[in-house]
Amino acid sequence: MGTDMLSLQNTILEMVARGASLEATADRLCREVEAMVPGVICSIVTVDRSNLLHPLAGPCVRAMSCSILRRMRN
Repeated sequence: MGTDMLSLQNTILEMVARGASLEATADRLCREVEAMVPGVICSIVTVDRSNLLHPLAGPCVRAMSCSILRRMRN
């Protein structure tokens, strides 16, 4: 798994260096982590100035979960 993690790190760094959007980079990170670790669900959220959570990426997170997250406070 160490080699896989290093490869993923390089992929993400390359995306950042090439100017890929935050959303695309976060989505790729989640998809790769979910592929590496069976049974894991990966998601990334942002927190706004009102301390509300907003889903950024999470290919396996259902729309309903995203709706719930949008109403949660940090």
